[in-house]
Amino acid sequence: MLLLRKGVSVKSFKYSSKMSVIRQENQTDPVLAVGPRCAVIGNSGILTDSSCGSEIDEHDFVIRQNLAPSGEKFKPDVGSKVSLLTINQQQMFDIVEMNSSLVFKSDTKGMSMALRTHGITNQTILWHFKKAAHKLGSVASFFNEKLGIHPQWAYSMTSLNNVTSSVWNITRVSSGLSLITAALVLCEEVSVYGYYPFVRDSRNQTVWYHYYEPGKPPCPSLRFANSPNTVGSHKMPEEFALLQKLDNEGVLRLNIDRCMD
Repeated sequence: MLLLRKGVSVKSFKYSSKMSVIRQENQTDPVLAVGPRCAVIGNSGILTDSSCGSEIDEHDFVIRQNLAPSGEKFKPDVGSKVSLLTINQQQMFDIVEMNSSLVFKSDTKGMSMALRTHGITNQTILWHFKKAAHKLGSVASFFNEKLGIHPQWAYSMTSLNNVTSSVWNITRVSSGLSLITAALVLCEEVSVYGYYPFVRDSRNQTVWYHYYEPGKPPCPSLRFANSPNTVGSHKMPEEFALLQKLDNEGVLRLNIDRCMD
């Protein structure tokens, strides 16, 4: 992770995959200490009605992914603290289009950017970790000028997914597993919420695909008999089994139940 310094103008962001160029530009710092206790929040509907919000917000550092909304109506279940938030490639393209348009619209999932960015503060780090960060300056301009938000920005020289795939020997890893892997490097204690790839929970209740999209069919790819271990292009049940193993070994804490009834 390369963290762009606060004093660097968004209009002069420079990116490179070469460390020599990065040092020459002198715009970035390695990420600082984040505190001992971290929470990594996935977007599974397992968080709906979980009442885990307060427990999540008690962590020193809270990592969320893909501009997932928090706070407001989601606060009881997912909390409101946003220490680090990732932004994916499609969302970058959506925001670049919005930034060049007079129309302030929703992204491809139909969710307003105002809702997605609620809770982001000037202390929040927004991280694009799949390389190709050349559009980050335009995205940062959108946040600064149209949303009035001035978070810190970060990017990666190489895709974190590729590194994560090598670490766990799993092909086509999800962004979620990549973030959990990063947290295991950054933090002393890691708690994981909202990672659950199955259609029903322990109470035999339906689990929606995303906690912020009630009614969306749960993980539709799981229903295909010819690909029982795949969700889209990711091997989510295999990743979940890995998280269960790490939980059993005390490497991290995996929460898939309600925090309060």
